[in-house]
Amino acid sequence: LFLLLLGKLFFYNINNFLNQALAFIIFLILVGSYFIYRNRYRKAKIEEIYKTETRIAKKVHDEVANDMYKVMTSLENNSGIDTTILDEMEKIYTKTRDISRENSAIDLRKDFGKQLNDLLLGYKNSKVNIITRNLSKMPWDSISEMKKTAIYRVLQELMTNMRKHSHATFVTLVFEKEGKKIHINYRDNGVGCDLFKKNGLQHTESRIASINGTINFESKQGDGFKASIII
Repeated sequence: LFLLLLGKLFFYNINNFLNQALAFIIFLILVGSYFIYRNRYRKAKIEEIYKTETRIAKKVHDEVANDMYKVMTSLENNSGIDTTILDEMEKIYTKTRDISRENSAIDLRKDFGKQLNDLLLGYKNSKVNIITRNLSKMPWDSISEMKKTAIYRVLQELMTNMRKHSHATFVTLVFEKEGKKIHINYRDNGVGCDLFKKNGLQHTESRIASINGTINFESKQGDGFKASIII
């Protein structure tokens, strides 16, 4: 009788252990499935946003900018048109062209480091000096296309903001590799801004957050602008 009870107790413990193990395995599967689904959903949303930006940019270029250019050309041949109207139309044309360029497709099959360098130096002119450090030393080939797209767009937005609002004459971008992370430090000597009122910065924050990165801003009016990105 004692042995019978002992056997029942043994099999009960074994059965209980197996049930607990099975429950734990099911729990791990559910948690893993959740994170896989969340990552796939986030990736799909990022790709959808990128495709939408590219489509709008093409539409702006093909329809709005081209139509504006045709109207300007037609009006220039009319001697009775006020030149100030032509000047204003040219400004509008330039804005639409810039919007198209800023949201055009990025060919990630090409050398990303070179594309990024060309993007940044494209903002350099007689009034603004752009300095980059270690950009070519970054392991761009090991970074996903999703992260490359986010990096490209965020730096493009920072540079565009600099050109339109900061009136900076000197900009530095330092790239560093620390462990598995890439650190990008942006700094300019412009007029700075009130971060609490700079709603446009929220867009860059969303882009970086979508790839599990971080971006921090530091600025005050009259003392330049800094951005620290970790991806």
